[in-house]
Amino acid sequence: MNRLIVDPRHIREIARAQRELLEIVADLVDEVPSIVGHLWTTRIWSSPNEEARIMRDIKEKTGKDYKTSGIHTVDNPIRAWDIAPAPTVDDTMGKEIADAVNSRWIYDYGRPNMKCVLYHMGHWHVQVHPRTRRNKEFKPHVESDHG
Repeated sequence: MNRLIVDPRHIREIARAQRELLEIVADLVDEVPSIVGHLWTTRIWSSPNEEARIMRDIKEKTGKDYKTSGIHTVDNPIRAWDIAPAPTVDDTMGKEIADAVNSRWIYDYGRPNMKCVLYHMGHWHVQVHPRTRRNKEFKPHVESDHG
């Protein structure tokens, strides 16, 4: 079983999270193979100044401009959560896990191209919208003994 490690400074932020965000994070933790081990919360909420600093740091490290939607600065309810896996998760596995969780959720029915979970830069970015809901058409894959 995987454990999601949360820094105590995030506890108040979690208390302000949109309910669907908590449910999607739980689905993500459940979807990660147990061999991966611990997952770490790297960010939930950021002030606008902290967000700008993070974007500058990314540019310094990668040489690329990274545009943010600002979702990590949304407060009450909080609508974003970043989770880092152990180094055993590569881009392929990270994206497959994101796809599996996304099959269960609709970010916004008005924008079907938007996703609740993205895997990039070595972490999962989980986000919700006020209209985020479970996908009623989701059918879980059931293993069969009948080949």
